[in-house]
Amino acid sequence: TGAVAIFVLGFIMVLRFSDKVTDKGLLRLDAFLDASAGMEYSFEVLIIALIAGTFMAATGCIGYVGVQSGRRTTMCLYFSLTTLLALVLLSLGSFAIVMQHQVGPRMLQEAEWICHPKQFMLLAMKLDCPFKGKERIPLSWVEAECDDFCLNETERVRALGACDLLDVLCRAFAYEEVGGGMCLVDGGNGT
Repeated sequence: TGAVAIFVLGFIMVLRFSDKVTDKGLLRLDAFLDASAGMEYSFEVLIIALIAGTFMAATGCIGYVGVQSGRRTTMCLYFSLTTLLALVLLSLGSFAIVMQHQVGPRMLQEAEWICHPKQFMLLAMKLDCPFKGKERIPLSWVEAECDDFCLNETERVRALGACDLLDVLCRAFAYEEVGGGMCLVDGGNGT
């Protein structure tokens, strides 16, 4: 049953990661990480995870054949491959934890900067994005405020998805109703 479980997990891993290889959003994220955080391995790690999933499924098949045939060499190969697989998955997990701690805060910092009202307006105007109130912003202000750094950031945001990135990053929020509750702030009059 262990070999079957390994095969199923490997198959699920392949299905889960195979569509991500061609995902435009992931490719933009990879470009963002390369440009902003100095992380040059995010896409490569996805490919390694896809290969590991395929390897896991194949290992499960070898284990199943070994159990059914009762051959010691096949079982030995199965145990060796599962050990190697465990090391690969531990490495991928460690890398994911490092990425989360290094890249997560950097991405939040970048998002805060891009979504700051002044930066958002400058970027949106330079990228000619549609938004309410655009007609009230004088082009002379945009040209005066947008220095070389702003122009470079505009090109970077354009490469990462332009107006779509700004919309998703700065204006598309999903809130979930959590219900009513008591106010935990003392209003001075007992409320």
